[in-house]
Amino acid sequence: SGDMRDQQSTETFIEIRGSVLNIDRCVFQNNHHMMPNSGHQIINALSDSLIFIKDTKYINNAGFNGLFYIGDKSRINISNSFFINNKAIGKDSAGGCFELSSNTSLFINNSTFFNNSAGKGGVVAVHYSNDVQIFISNSSFQYNKAVPNMEARQNREQSLTTTRVRTEGQDECDVMKLYMDLK
Repeated sequence: SGDMRDQQSTETFIEIRGSVLNIDRCVFQNNHHMMPNSGHQIINALSDSLIFIKDTKYINNAGFNGLFYIGDKSRINISNSFFINNKAIGKDSAGGCFELSSNTSLFINNSTFFNNSAGKGGVVAVHYSNDVQIFISNSSFQYNKAVPNMEARQNREQSLTTTRVRTEGQDECDVMKLYMDLK
């Protein structure tokens, strides 16, 4: 447990590969990752990684592509946490809080997402997607924003399961954008 406040960097703050990261009772506030093409998020979980987040707050952070990148064959479990006023600020930003790659899983339980934003997916963006699973229960999504009129393109295996989820002040497109960059 601990705090990470008022940091600025051109590098990723935390990067793991093939590891387990536990974040418990921490505060990440007013941190900014501003450099494109250098690990676009504040926390990067590259291939074969596992992240557990519990009782943690992410407030007023900005990353070129949001807070977290969850890479191939990785999983993130979030419980009892708050994500407030976080932004992905890059020109083609994706995922105000989470950007998911192929073969990933995101589990969210009893958490709050308020006023997060990105170009695609105010909270979650999924791309280069194959076999992505997202499970959300007992959580609240309020006033999260994505650039309007972005098209969702889905043609690979993706699943979203929600239970007792509250949304307010946004449409479904603003919470999560499932998209693929076809190149």
